[in-house]
Amino acid sequence: MKGLKIFGLFLVLHVAAWAGTRVYLSQHQPDVLIVVDTSYALKPQFAAMERWITAREASTRYKKIVVGTDKALLGELAS
Repeated sequence: MKGLKIFGLFLVLHVAAWAGTRVYLSQHQPDVLIVVDTSYALKPQFAAMERWITAREASTRYKKIVVGTDKALLGELAS
């Protein structure tokens, strides 16, 4: 019986921590940095990268998605 009480206590603590974290993160949405490899070999994939990034912005809970690169100027991700 003691083991069941301990298990119940940890279960309640786990659920409370999960719920608290979910509420906090829904009110304080983090920023995300996506780093894009802009090497010449990936140039044909720029359009697919742009679609993927746009889909992420529309479907995630993050309030801001920033796209970074290894080049000084990325410009449009169109080939």
